[in-house]
Amino acid sequence: MALLQMAITLVVYVLSIGPLYWQWYAGKYVNGPTVIAAFYEPLWILCGWFPPLGRFVNWYVSLWIL
Repeated sequence: MALLQMAITLVVYVLSIGPLYWQWYAGKYVNGPTVIAAFYEPLWILCGWFPPLGRFVNWYVSLWIL
């Protein structure tokens, strides 16, 4: 049960970057909310280490920023 909860939490975490992309971008590269940039920093690092995840996240975010 705990493994399922962790998996669901991880999926929600990854998918939440879509609607919050501009907030993350502002926090990372502009004078925006740095807490959001810090929250998604592990995802950003993981996407760099695991290119298939990075491609998926880029594709997913592109659906939200059109």
